[in-house]
Amino acid sequence: MSDSMGKAVWEAARDGKEAELARLIDLGGSVNWRNPACLDGTALYISSEHGREGCVRLLLDSKAAVNATDVSLEPALLEPVPWDRGRVTSDGPGVLLQVDDVTALHRSASNGHLAVTKLLLEGGADPTLRTKFGSTALDCARSWGKSEVVALLSEPRGEVPPRLAVAQRGEALWRPPLRVVAPPLMAEGVPQFRAALPRAAAPRAVLPRAAEEHRRREDAKTALDAAMNSNDEAALQAALHAGQELALPVELLERGVLRLSELQEERREAEAMALAEVTIAYLAACTDNFAWATCGLGEGAFGRVYRGVDAESGARFAVKMLRDDIVDGRADAAVLAAMHRAAAQEVKVLSEFRHPHIVRLLAFAFEGAQRCLVYELLPGGSLDAAIRDDRRARELTWRTRVRIAACVAKALHYLHRGGGGFKCFHRDVKAANICLTADLSPQLIDCGLAKYVPAESGPQVSSGGRFGTPGYKCPRYEESGGYDDKSEAYSYGIVLLELITGEVQNHRRSLYTVFIEDEDEELEAAFDARAGEWPGPVKTELASMARECLDKYKKRCGLGAVLQRLVRLELAHCTPTVEEVHLAEARAELDRLRGAAQVATAASALQQRTCQVCYCECDLAAGVECSPPAGAAPHFLCNGCLAQYVGEQVANHTDANLRRFEQRGGVRCSHFIAPRAGQPVVAESCRAPVYTDAALAAHLPETTFALYFQAKAKVAEQRIHVEAARGFAAERAALEARIATLDLDERARQVRHHIVERILNPACPRCGQAFVDFDGCFALSCSRVGCSLPACGFCAYCLHDANGDAHAHVAECRHNIAPGRGVWASLEIFKEAQRRRCTRMIREYLATLDAASRARALRDCAQDLRGLGIAPNEI
Repeated sequence: MSDSMGKAVWEAARDGKEAELARLIDLGGSVNWRNPACLDGTALYISSEHGREGCVRLLLDSKAAVNATDVSLEPALLEPVPWDRGRVTSDGPGVLLQVDDVTALHRSASNGHLAVTKLLLEGGADPTLRTKFGSTALDCARSWGKSEVVALLSEPRGEVPPRLAVAQRGEALWRPPLRVVAPPLMAEGVPQFRAALPRAAAPRAVLPRAAEEHRRREDAKTALDAAMNSNDEAALQAALHAGQELALPVELLERGVLRLSELQEERREAEAMALAEVTIAYLAACTDNFAWATCGLGEGAFGRVYRGVDAESGARFAVKMLRDDIVDGRADAAVLAAMHRAAAQEVKVLSEFRHPHIVRLLAFAFEGAQRCLVYELLPGGSLDAAIRDDRRARELTWRTRVRIAACVAKALHYLHRGGGGFKCFHRDVKAANICLTADLSPQLIDCGLAKYVPAESGPQVSSGGRFGTPGYKCPRYEESGGYDDKSEAYSYGIVLLELITGEVQNHRRSLYTVFIEDEDEELEAAFDARAGEWPGPVKTELASMARECLDKYKKRCGLGAVLQRLVRLELAHCTPTVEEVHLAEARAELDRLRGAAQVATAASALQQRTCQVCYCECDLAAGVECSPPAGAAPHFLCNGCLAQYVGEQVANHTDANLRRFEQRGGVRCSHFIAPRAGQPVVAESCRAPVYTDAALAAHLPETTFALYFQAKAKVAEQRIHVEAARGFAAERAALEARIATLDLDERARQVRHHIVERILNPACPRCGQAFVDFDGCFALSCSRVGCSLPACGFCAYCLHDANGDAHAHVAECRHNIAPGRGVWASLEIFKEAQRRRCTRMIREYLATLDAASRARALRDCAQDLRGLGIAPNEI
C-alpha cells in the first residue's frame, strides 16, 4: 500500500497535479518514495526536472528530502578516479555524505527553471554537492546556457563553504574531480581558469615521507606529459585528476586542460559525422522501395520526401532523397556537388543544434552519388500547405498562429546566438520550410543553406550567388551579398505576413509589394478571417512587427526584439483554452492511432483478401479483417464496404439502433448473427470480438468514425442515466418506506428536512456537501476528498453527476437558461436557475406524498420558499 501511495505521489508531482498531490500527501503518501523505473528519482526530483513550481513547494513543505540523489549517469567530461580515503562533508572529517549522483537542484538548474531553483535553495538544497563526475548545479546551468540560473547560483550564500572551512582548520582538503567544458574554456580564456584551479597548501614542516611525495609528483608530471602527447582522451583525464590531487604546477595543468579541450572538440566533430548512418537498402525497405504513390509526403529542390516505417521497431520517420535526375548524371555536375554540400551542411547543423522547434535529424545514408537524410516525422505537413487549405487553415486559429510565430522566432534566435556552440544563419526562412507536428507545433526544417558565423564578426558577405528563395530574400542581401541578423528578420517578416493574411508569398501576388512597399491594401484589414476573430491589440502588434521586420535595413529590427514582443503577446493573449487543449489531445490521439495503423500495415505482409460483401480482391491494408478464435476463418471487408456497413449501424441514433449497438458491444463482423433471447449462439455466427477503435480509425472516413464515436458516447450516457434513475428510484422507495412508518409530526419533520437540506440547498449529489461559492461557471465540482476518486463534477441546473468534467453536460442540459446555452452566466441567472430547480424538484417530491402531507409540507416550508422567491401556487 505504501509503495502504491508513494507511486501516486510521484506521478502527481511529475504531471503537475497540485490538488491531487496535496490530497495524497494528506492521506499519508510518502514524499520520498523512489521510482525504480525512473533511476530511483523521488517526487521532488521529477517535479524539479519538469519545473512544477507548485508541486515543489508542496513537497518542501511536507519535509521532502531536498538533497536526495538519483542513480543516473551524467555524460562524462572527466572520468572519476577511485579514491580509498572517502570524502569530507559539511559535518567534518570521518562523516561520509553521498555526493556522487544528481539532485533535484542539478535537474532544475540544467533545465533553467529559475523559480524552482530559488525554492530549492530556500528549502535547504546544497549548491556545493557534486555529481559523480564533479559537477555542481552551477556547472550544469553553465553547460546548458541557463544564464538566469547561473546568476542566481553565483550569488554569495552568506556562509563559508563546508570544504573551505575544513581547509582553514588545517585539515586535509578533498579536491573534487576537475570538470572541463571546452567551449566555455576557450571563450573565457586561461586567466579565468587559472583562478579556479586549486592552489598548493601553505609550506609546512618537511615530513618523513617527503621523498615519497616528491617521487609521486614527478611520476604524475611524466604521465601527464605522455598523455598530452597522445590522442588518448581517457588517459589524459586520469592524468589530470592525479595531477590535481597532487597539486602539480598550475601552468602544467593548464596545458593539459587545453589539450583535453582539443581532443574533446575533435571527438564531438567525429560524433557529429558518425550520426546513426544507415543504408539505402534499409530506407528502401521502410518506404516500400520509395513508392511515391503510397509513401510520398512532399517534394522540393533537393528531392522528394517519403514516409518511412520500420516494421520491427515500430519507428516512423521522414526520408528526404536526392532527385533521380541529379544522381544519374542528367543534371550538371555542379548541381550534384552543390546538393552534396547542402546535405553535408544539414547533417552538421542539425547534429549540433538541438532545439524543440528545429527538426531532429535521426540518421543519414551517403552511398555513391545518392544522399538520403532521415528526420523525425512531422504529420502536420508544411505551413504553406496548411495556409492554402481552407480546412486546415481554420485549424490554425489566431492563437495558434501567434504561437507558431513565437516558436519560429525562438528557433532562429537560438541559431543566431550560437545555441550549438557557433552562431548560424538559416538563410532560407519561409513557410514551406516550417512544418507542423500533430499538435500544430512548428519545426524549422531544411538547413542545407545554413551558414556558420565566426565569433565577433560582422555581416557575412557572399562572394558567389545569392542563396534563398525569391520573394523571401532581403533586398539588401540580393544587392550586396551581406547577410546578418536583419537579413534573416526580413525573411521572417514575410512569414509573419503569411500567417497574418493567410496567403502564401508569390502564390498569387507579392505580399511585400502589396502591404509594405506600395501599401495598396491596409494590412490591419487583411487579417485572415479563417483564423477567427483577431483581437485588436493582437492585430496592431503583429502588423507593427511585420512592418518593422520588413522596414529599410537601417530601421529594421532584429529577431531578438521581435521574440521579446511575441513572448509578451503570447503570454498576454494566447493561453491555451480548454477547447484547444482538448483538440490538441484529440489530434495527438488521432496521430497515435494513425501511427499504430501504419506500423501494423508495414509489419503485415501484403496479402490478397476477398471482401465478403463486394467480392473484390484487395490488399490487407485496404480493409479490415476480424479476429476470430483459433481455427476459425477470418472475414475481410474492404474500406468502402466497411464504411457502408458501419454507417448503417451508427448513422441513425434511434433507441432501437443504439440498443442493438449496445447489445453487440460495438461494431462486430458482418458474419455475426445475434442470438435470440434465451437461445444459444448460432453455429454459423462469427465469434470474433468487436472491431477496435484503432482499426476503425485507420479504415473509416472521418465522418463515419465521428458517428461511431457519438454512438458509443450516447450508449454510455444512456447507461449512466439508467443506473442513476434506478438508484434514485431505490432511494425514493426506501425513503417512502421509512416515512410511512413515522408518526405524522415526525413524518412532517422528515419531509421538511428533506426539502430544505436536499432540495433548497444546492449540494453535491454524491456526498451532500453544500455548495457555497459561485464563480460564474455552472459546471460545479466537489472539493471534499472523498469525492475526488473519481472526480465529482455536477451541473448547477439539475445537479446531474457527470462523473468528472461537467462542462459538456451543462452545455447540453435542457434546463440551461444562459444566453447561448454557455457554461458561464451571471449570479442573477444562477439564482433564477436555482429557483426553477427547487420548484421543479419540490413539485416532483410532493407528488410522491399524499394530499395531507403535501399541504403540511407547504405550510412548514412557506418561509423558506418565500426566501427563494417561490410562491406556493407555482408548486
